Amino acid sequence: MFESLKNAFPAIGNLIYSNVELSEEANETKGNEDINKASALHDKRGSYACPTVVKFSLDGRRLVYGLYDGRVIVRSVNSWQKELELNAHEGFVTGIVLLSDGRYIITSSIDGSIIMHDLDNGEELKRWKPAESYVPVFSMGITRDEKYLVADTYETRIMDISSLNIIRVFPEGHPLGFISVVTPDSKRCFMCSEEHPISLWEIETGKRLMTLKNKVGNALSLALTSDGRYLLVGNINGTIDICDAETGNKLKTLKGHTKRIVSITVRSGDKYLVSGAWDKTVKIWDIDSGTLIKSIKAHDDNVNSVAISPDDRYIASGGDDAAIKVWGTWKE
Repeated sequence: MFESLKNAFPAIGNLIYSNVELSEEANETKGNEDINKASALHDKRGSYACPTVVKFSLDGRRLVYGLYDGRVIVRSVNSWQKELELNAHEGFVTGIVLLSDGRYIITSSIDGSIIMHDLDNGEELKRWKPAESYVPVFSMGITRDEKYLVADTYETRIMDISSLNIIRVFPEGHPLGFISVVTPDSKRCFMCSEEHPISLWEIETGKRLMTLKNKVGNALSLALTSDGRYLLVGNINGTIDICDAETGNKLKTLKGHTKRIVSITVRSGDKYLVSGAWDKTVKIWDIDSGTLIKSIKAHDDNVNSVAISPDDRYIASGGDDAAIKVWGTWKE
């Protein structure tokens, strides 16, 4: 099947690959061939085997995702076969960063740890663990020049990517539900949380540059177009705001989801965005017109994360039904 798709874009919304992850306990007893796949899916829904973060490597060779049980799974995009399984964290995975060399991966967790692994052999290379008794990492970003990590804890921590040492801590924290996205110039980042509006900060100085007039606690996901022109905001009420990233002004609001939007990603060329929400759907939108192009009934439970492959051929999604799925995108 894969060979037939190799030289053409698969049709939009077509299911290309699907796999239900099993918990570690289920894997240990997997020898029973009488296990029914449907019942396995039902048993694992909402379990610790559910995907929390989904990413493609920048070279397009790998699909990588983290689970509630702290594992990180690496699959080949050519075959969708598992290449690597890392027992990386003690808590659920909250962030995945894949470096441009295609070899190294950095993951974060609600247990407070940030770990760098070698993707070729799974070796742990570096680990950051806070001195405090419990400092969860809610999400994690990277500057485009791959110089810094932005770790979203109870406060914003800028970390040197080569050593995982903390360079600076922003003076004002954004407690709980904290998310950030770095601008294409690697100099600034937008942040939001349950207790603060979206704001723009300078990474080198920790200076606040702008505060948007969004409803406090409404934003659950952020994304930027690759040219830095638009800030995309996924909201708790199921809407997506498209804002001017320079002024902070809201340009348009996209309506179609019925529950909270927890993940947004942008296709190369900045024409389309993909959103995942707790209404179990993945939706594809035209950014300029605000038109809903396609709605996919993707999962049997909440969608937790979506990603677009670098060649724009595939959309990956992970949900609380313990499934990881890959969909066709669009034909040009």
